[in-house]
Formats: sequence, structure tokens, C-alpha cells
Amino acid sequence: MALLEPKRNEDNATLIQEFNEWVEQADILKKSKAKEAELRRSICAELVAGVDMTAKGTAIATETLDGRIAKAKQTLSYKLDLKELAEVWDELTTTEKAAMKLVPTLIMKNYHELPEDSVLRDVVVVSFAMPTLEYKTIGD
Repeated sequence: MALLEPKRNEDNATLIQEFNEWVEQADILKKSKAKEAELRRSICAELVAGVDMTAKGTAIATETLDGRIAKAKQTLSYKLDLKELAEVWDELTTTEKAAMKLVPTLIMKNYHELPEDSVLRDVVVVSFAMPTLEYKTIGD
């Protein structure tokens, strides 16, 4: 699997220019995402205040604000505690087990230890993930 072709010139000017532009955009995006999340939580809390949750754990409120219809939806998040689940698994009824979808996931340490001719390797799709890039200003 080949990586993307780099766009470098002799003095790395293109790379440096793109990196500096990325740093600027990453900073803007980080601040923007944080502010958007803060505002969304505040507005939704205000709009759904006093609204009863449904049996399925959802509260919805709609209000007209400055000529726009704002619809706020607050839901409860449900996650399995896998350690607890393992401890009570044998006690669960068929109906209780049917309320869960257990999704197979790869345990990478074990996967990488499999032989090259493993049948599992035939059903695993490998592709590039989104690359990560971090920066730290020298002197920070």
C-alpha cells in the first residue's frame, strides 16, 4: 500500500507553507468546535428545561427564535459496562441478550500475531486511516 506522494521542493517551502496553514486552521477549528459545543449545550439546556423525558429517554423542544425554528433534542446515552456484562452474562435471559448487539472488533495485538495464512486475514479490510498530525511550538 503506497502512501500519498509528497509535494516537496528542494527547500521544503511547500511543506512548511502547508504545515503553517494547517496549524492555523487546526487552531481555528479547535476553538470553533469548543465554542459551538458550549453554545449548543447551553441553548439545548434552556430549551428543554421543564420538558419531560419520554420512556425512551428523549426530550424535544421547538421554539421560534429570531425568525428561525430551533429544535433542541436531548437524549440519554446508553452504554454497556463490558466488565459488568461479562460477570452477569450467564444470568441473562434470552430476551435480555436479544436487547444487545455485540459487534465484533479486532484486537490488534492478537490480530498482528496471527499467521499470514489465517482465514481471518481474508475478511479484514485494510485501508489508510485519517492521519494524525500534532504540533508543539518550540519553547512551550
